[in-house]
Amino acid sequence: MNIAISGLSIQVQGCQDLQAFRDLLLCGRTIPACQQTDCDPRQSLGNVCLAALHDADCFRDDQQNTAFLLVNAEEETNPLVFGLAGSVDYLPGGHSWLFSVWQRAKRLLSEGLVDTIVAAATETEGHGAVAVVFQRMEDVQQKNSRVYAVIDEEQALRAACSLELGRQAKAPLAQLDPAQFVSFTKNDQCALGTITGTIGCEGEFADLAGLIKASLSLYHRTHYAIPHWQGPSTPEHWEAAPFYVPTDSQPWFLEAGTNRRQAVLVCADSSG
Repeated sequence: MNIAISGLSIQVQGCQDLQAFRDLLLCGRTIPACQQTDCDPRQSLGNVCLAALHDADCFRDDQQNTAFLLVNAEEETNPLVFGLAGSVDYLPGGHSWLFSVWQRAKRLLSEGLVDTIVAAATETEGHGAVAVVFQRMEDVQQKNSRVYAVIDEEQALRAACSLELGRQAKAPLAQLDPAQFVSFTKNDQCALGTITGTIGCEGEFADLAGLIKASLSLYHRTHYAIPHWQGPSTPEHWEAAPFYVPTDSQPWFLEAGTNRRQAVLVCADSSG
């Protein structure tokens, strides 16, 4: 069973919707996502869940077939408060939490227990919120709705949560920031990216924001610029490595003989 990423939503300092976030990525700018804001984190979480469901074209008055998987959220921060009925699970954080979300989403969707999964997180200080909608690919295709990216069940998920993953990430990736993705081409030329350089924070919020960035990159066929890139901290790891870092946003063209774009999201702790 293939799982579609069909809805996205993010709110951070100075960037209150998905289009503004994409504009930020295109410009290669950094924002102080972890600065104090006047926004209630509970309201932000409810807003992004609602916006992600609308983005996926699956909002309805009865959300009983929807499961909400929340991290960094207090239990009183329940989507039911915002009129979003459905089951709610509060997940512990940690660098493997996104993999746990994937495992739970796959089980719930494959067993037909729900038809929609909303994974959502707040920044640890409550200064931003992000949400992603997962659905069965065949359900989205029947509705003729948008698909940002596909998670292929035939590809093994080990240390990373992958989007159409062609191969496992290798050692040099561990030297970069948390919440990165790698884009593979036919000749193993890999464009590297990171979300922490854009939103200015790490942790579970950054992991899910990184998933949004990877999904937008696949959907819009764009390698987004990396802010303030000066070079690798360990150049010796890069001498024979087929990696490059886009300093300007670039179109992502398919090479001859290839028929799909591939990306991998690496979620690591602060040590890499």
